[in-house]
Amino acid sequence: MAILTQAHQPLHARDILDRLTAQGFTLPGIDPVAALNTRLWKRSGPGGPLRRLGDAVYTVEAPGAQAIGAD
Repeated sequence: MAILTQAHQPLHARDILDRLTAQGFTLPGIDPVAALNTRLWKRSGPGGPLRRLGDAVYTVEAPGAQAIGAD
């Protein structure tokens, strides 16, 4: 979540993974982007800290505020 907060804009799972990798984090598996996307998707459900805006694109959910790009 810190990466999304620092970005001040929605990011695709690939961009989030790139930033995590630059910080020394790794995700196991054949497709790390897909693994990360699944984890982000699970945290973007009702009441979760993230909002899914599109195909693998996420932002931080502001409490009590409408998310960026939501109509």
